[in-house]
Amino acid sequence: MTIGKTTTGFPVFCSAWKDDNTFIIAGGGGIGNSGVKNLIQLYTIEEGEVKKQDEIVLSRKEDAPTSLSLNLSESLIGCGINASEEIILSGKNKSLRTFKIDGKKIKEHKTFAVFKSKEPSDYQKVTAFNKKGTKVLCISAEGEVAVLNCPKFEKGFENYQCEKEQMQSGEFSPDDKYFITISDKRIHIFSSSTGKLEYTIENPISNKNLVCQFRNAKFGVKESRDYFYVAVNAKNKKMSWVCKFSLKNFELIQSCPTSFKPISDMCISHDGSYVSVSDSGMEIKLVSTKDLCVLHSIKTDHSFPITTLKVNNNSTYVLSGSADGTFTISPLPQKFGMNMFTVLRILISMFLILFAVYLQLLK
Repeated sequence: MTIGKTTTGFPVFCSAWKDDNTFIIAGGGGIGNSGVKNLIQLYTIEEGEVKKQDEIVLSRKEDAPTSLSLNLSESLIGCGINASEEIILSGKNKSLRTFKIDGKKIKEHKTFAVFKSKEPSDYQKVTAFNKKGTKVLCISAEGEVAVLNCPKFEKGFENYQCEKEQMQSGEFSPDDKYFITISDKRIHIFSSSTGKLEYTIENPISNKNLVCQFRNAKFGVKESRDYFYVAVNAKNKKMSWVCKFSLKNFELIQSCPTSFKPISDMCISHDGSYVSVSDSGMEIKLVSTKDLCVLHSIKTDHSFPITTLKVNNNSTYVLSGSADGTFTISPLPQKFGMNMFTVLRILISMFLILFAVYLQLLK
């Protein structure tokens, strides 16, 4: 398979890069979905070819993987995978599953119970290791937050229950000082050492007539380490923004509209120079972390919105996966020089977006 679009045969929900040329994808049809398997797959890129190296087929009595993170120091995959409905109702749901990467093979490792919920509709929405691999953040769809200390996966402090809102994302800051949880209505910022709630952010778009929802948030790294970046969608699905906040006082510094369509996922480059956002039009935009200008855009071949978006370590590829049963490896530019056509297209797009914002403010 050459670099580009690859058909998997199952909905892709989560992904991660192990190194510049090795990545993991996971997803599936869920419990009892006849004909659609639940899978975790390992791929490599070799001489411009995408090669599947290994896969683990999960039980159809259990849910598909709903979240995924890599502990690079231990070559460990952490996944959110619900057990069968019978086990969930018994209160013994070990939703945190771990797998070892051994060369080009994946091996089942250990499982852990994280949440108190006995609701089959609840699931592990977020799995996120910190940079050192010493902690893992788990968030349920219904807002239960757990932080476990690795390698024993013991609770660092009591679980925290967020408001029962639609949970979206969460992660640790690179310096491990904070972790954040993101729901559609608010962002909570916690101390990583104590688990204490430090700050809460609500609607960052200053327009009382425009109801907005949070979609994702990413801490800056290296040159952008003093900030964090938030993806915001208008509830009417007609506008989306990237917002920049200070990590010193958690105040909004800047917001910039990026699309007429809602953002579906967001990630940050490893040098911290840009965030990548995907929208429901199956387009990926690279947005500067310095001034929030759109540096580059990529139109993908997905037929459904992108569910997972990841840039590799040296920023040569962006991986996007979709519920349409495909993933795409898109090459990234190493410089963002723009010809006159690209400049004109971006200027026209930004003018239309800003004009739409102006119209919303008049209402």
